[in-house]
Amino acid sequence: MQEADFILLVLNQNESLSVEDEALFEAVKGHNFVVVLNKTDLMQNIDVARVRELAKDNPVVETSLVNDAGITQLELAIKDLFFAGEIDAGDATYVSNARHIALLHEAIGAIEAVIDGVEAGMPVDIVQIDMTRAWDLLGEIIGESVQDELLDQLFNQFCLGK
Repeated sequence: MQEADFILLVLNQNESLSVEDEALFEAVKGHNFVVVLNKTDLMQNIDVARVRELAKDNPVVETSLVNDAGITQLELAIKDLFFAGEIDAGDATYVSNARHIALLHEAIGAIEAVIDGVEAGMPVDIVQIDMTRAWDLLGEIIGESVQDELLDQLFNQFCLGK
């Protein structure tokens, strides 16, 4: 939690606020968070005024996943924090395409194989097979074929012949 850029503190609104719940508020102090009071389709037993007091200036959103209620308000609360600059995403790149995510996982595996090969002292032309695979996978994501460029660079850099 200490490394989190953003926290969703989810409480059941049909249960009374517990000592553990109050301890969670203490734990998230100093972090960007949104309090989610879930299960609004059930009878309310939580002290909402106390929750708002503990949340201070952080948003409190009431939701019911059963009734699909409050989801838009939750999205807006997160968006508002994000676009207000409260959430630092300057170093984050988001990939939501399932195919691209799968290709990135494959590329990571190929790069790990390159590192293992280099550490094991394998010949460059053998290691190059995994590097070419990683390069091709990344090229698929951006729509470019770069295999020839990589081969040229590797062979020129290591003075190997084709």
